[in-house]
Amino acid sequence: MAFAFRSQPLKTLYLVYVVLSVPFIRFPYWVAVSLLPSWRPRREWSLARAVSVRLLRTILHVTFDTDLSPKPHTPEQNSKIADQLGFVWIEPVPDDLVVGKVREAAKVNDVKPVRISGYWFGKRNSEGGFGHKAAPNERIIYALHGGGYIAASAEPASPHTNIVNHVLAHSGGLVERIFALEYRLSSSAPFTPANPFPAALLDAVAGYRYLVHDLGFKPGNIVIEGDSVGAHLALNLVMYLVEAQLPDLSLPRGLILLSPAADWSDSHHADPASSMVRHRTVDYIDIFWSTGYTGRSLCGSLPSSELRTNAYISPASLAIEEPAGLFRGFPPTCVCVGDAELLLDVSRTIRERLVTAIGPQNVTHHEYQDTVHDWLFMPLDAHGRKSLEDIQDWVVNLWREDL
Repeated sequence: MAFAFRSQPLKTLYLVYVVLSVPFIRFPYWVAVSLLPSWRPRREWSLARAVSVRLLRTILHVTFDTDLSPKPHTPEQNSKIADQLGFVWIEPVPDDLVVGKVREAAKVNDVKPVRISGYWFGKRNSEGGFGHKAAPNERIIYALHGGGYIAASAEPASPHTNIVNHVLAHSGGLVERIFALEYRLSSSAPFTPANPFPAALLDAVAGYRYLVHDLGFKPGNIVIEGDSVGAHLALNLVMYLVEAQLPDLSLPRGLILLSPAADWSDSHHADPASSMVRHRTVDYIDIFWSTGYTGRSLCGSLPSSELRTNAYISPASLAIEEPAGLFRGFPPTCVCVGDAELLLDVSRTIRERLVTAIGPQNVTHHEYQDTVHDWLFMPLDAHGRKSLEDIQDWVVNLWREDL
């Protein structure tokens, strides 16, 4: 059961057990069973990689057992050191821009647009400022972080900042700054329910509107990048822009989807040959699906069947009827995934639906050997460096005609 040790005194006893068992029992065991390449989950992995993936899995299990995950600072706290962090406030998306199925879901879940925040990375202006108006024809990357919709942050202290900095450094010199959104996180029982779908989507729309409407970036000069659920949120944002046809908010130039977590129905798990089954003990993120906590938190008051049938909540669900046009009108998209990922087949489903909707010439799909989920926040290996080279090539080719 998720969060079984969240209350005292069980929490303290459990954490004492973890603190003692990891360095003195588990770590030596992990090393012993990984000494020979043939004993490792992937033969090509180094000893350090084999052990670090086991450690990441353990950290996530402890998080789901105790709710020990570090909480990001509140926007109010970070606003006090805005100059240091590149922090800005983002005004809520106007209510009249919330339409269609998203408006219906917002009504059921009592979700309203609110003021949120974000962070600027990269070059500042001559006065050392940030969040300034777009220069003529300035290009930008709009970043959406992962974390299962229940954890993590866009603030500079977050590990996801590694991904932002990597992508910024591998944009072929075409992008000098990135804006990373701090969208609302979701929760459900046994904690206070908060921010179910479409809270994060409304925040993503507000962030996009901030770039276009407030700062003057042309949509054709914006690439949206997301990792894990950030990639899912990027898909949601473009799906909504296509569906809603919002005034003055046309589509971005392209999408970069890293390890997209886009099937919260876990529909791929039904096939024993699926990566959701084959890679369960190779990758480290299975607990997000085995507990069902993210799915429940996203659904809120919506029926649980929405996890399988709602194209926003699970755009890669195999139960969606008529998925062929799901990504109609999408801009060119680059999808990157590891071939040791739990979500490998989910990513392939996204690729197939994109190709059907916008044609193979507009879809780039890279699979990296022996690579697990969200590899770019970890120390880079050869496959990580190759993925950054591929991202850079794609970004340069995307804007080549403008150069």
